[in-house]
Amino acid sequence: MVRVWVVRVWVVRGCVLRWRSTCMLSVPV
Repeated sequence: MVRVWVVRVWVVRGCVLRWRSTCMLSVPV
């Protein structure tokens, strides 16, 4: 399940960089 991990890292990175709303919407607990 490396893909899921990569997606998570990508989403978190985007959140940290600028897309806060995207982070809140795409981060699955």
